[in-house]
Amino acid sequence: MEAYFLASDWIEEGFFQQVVIWSWRNLWDKVPQPNLFSWNNLLLAYSKSGHLSEMERTFEKLPDRDGVTWNVLIEGYSLSGLVGSAVKAYKTMMKDFSSSLTRVTLMTMLKLSSSNGHVSLGKQIHVQVIKLGFESYLFVGSPLLDLYAKVGFISDAKKVFYGIQDRNTVMYNSLMGGLLACGMIDDALHLFRGMEKDSVSWSAMIKGLVQNGLDKEAIECFREMKIEGLKMDQYPFGSVLPACGGLGAINEGKQIHACAIRTNLQDHIYVGSALIDMYCKCKSLHYAKTVFDRMKQKNVVSWTAMVVGYGQTGRAEEAVKIFLDMQRSGVDPDHYTLGQAVSACANIASLEEGSQFHGKAVTSGLIQYVTVSNSLVTLYGKCGDIDDSTRLFSEMNVRDEVSWNAMVSAHAQSGRAIEAIQLFDKMVQHGLKPDGVTLTGVISACSRAGLVEKGQRYFESMINEYGIVPSNGHYSYI
Repeated sequence: MEAYFLASDWIEEGFFQQVVIWSWRNLWDKVPQPNLFSWNNLLLAYSKSGHLSEMERTFEKLPDRDGVTWNVLIEGYSLSGLVGSAVKAYKTMMKDFSSSLTRVTLMTMLKLSSSNGHVSLGKQIHVQVIKLGFESYLFVGSPLLDLYAKVGFISDAKKVFYGIQDRNTVMYNSLMGGLLACGMIDDALHLFRGMEKDSVSWSAMIKGLVQNGLDKEAIECFREMKIEGLKMDQYPFGSVLPACGGLGAINEGKQIHACAIRTNLQDHIYVGSALIDMYCKCKSLHYAKTVFDRMKQKNVVSWTAMVVGYGQTGRAEEAVKIFLDMQRSGVDPDHYTLGQAVSACANIASLEEGSQFHGKAVTSGLIQYVTVSNSLVTLYGKCGDIDDSTRLFSEMNVRDEVSWNAMVSAHAQSGRAIEAIQLFDKMVQHGLKPDGVTLTGVISACSRAGLVEKGQRYFESMINEYGIVPSNGHYSYI
């Protein structure tokens, strides 16, 4: 008996300290006559450490199984992201060992459903929860509520929420997050004001307000959080700084920056990236670069913020330089970063570097993203390479307004008036809306081709159909 407890304790401790799994096995082999509890411990070690083949072999060798055994197997699959295997194990348990089903089983399956957005599976588990009378249990109701809130099933989420008497802050946060995601601001604020709040609650409310375009309210909410005296982590800062950037409120942004310094979070990668983005949106590139340079760790978000900041303030050469530095540092761009770098090349008509970035898009597979393809079509068009621009456009699986606008403008700027007009007409036939730049291109094309009446019709449609206020550029071609 003493040997058994010693081995069991060592296996548990070994897992939490991430001791080599084979050492556990060697010690396990010395345990005389292991019972089911001992087997479950070994199964748990394999499950938690991700050794699924060993977990499965151990499961098959078990002389007996109980609810814990099945729960460990299902959780092992769930932790490793093997949704199908977890569901299969659950269904087998339901079919042949339904008496072993416990609240832990249902909780695990509900968490799996929530994290993967499997609503139909979650609803099936919900039916089982009701059948077994577990609907009032907190740790079953909480993941169920989280699932419904995440997918916007607010009515179902509320039923679960109000069906549990001993609700905790996690449940309040889940429902509030769902309400905010669905734009139900008043309901979310009513719930928020009446609940016991933690830092997660405040961060979620701030983020939700920003996502719903209520930047001023988000900044005020951050101030209230400070007054409450709650200890702040990186999330409130990362949530509120986009509000300052959206408003161009650099003074408020600087105050929040100072607060981050006082809480020793200014160098956190999440906070630092948000600060860079905020300063760039406020067109304070000097402050953005200062924060960027002092960051010990940078991720794709940090680098992208600087690329975008330089690109959108007319400093395209510096945007390209930052992107090249990013590549040299070993950080791989995402499709948005690469699209912005190509756009910067387009703005300075740098075909050489833009072509290199085109190669990067192909080798990395990012060419499949419409943002990248659009920027390349624009690049070649602005550099006068209509053939490559047209070839890329024709190869695109998905085209949006930006794609068509780029092609119309490219042909118009290259003096191909008839092609520009034809592309514009096709664009409209596809139900896509032109912007002011496209209309400038097509109206100028009509002017060059001597199609005065057609140009006049496009000009009138700009006002009457598309609601675009004519600029001096538009009038110059009429």
